Amino acid sequence: MGISAAERIGNSATANLVPIDANGTNRNTNAPDAGAYESVAFPEE
Repeated sequence: MGISAAERIGNSATANLVPIDANGTNRNTNAPDAGAYESVAFPEE
């Protein structure tokens, strides 16, 4: 699991109804994140 408690706990059937999140990221995965945004890993600077 990453840094968000919402990571990988979303419902796939619901994610299929809205396959793109509010940032334009694809949510059509086997384990989508809960909420309006799919998590994104940022590179360390």
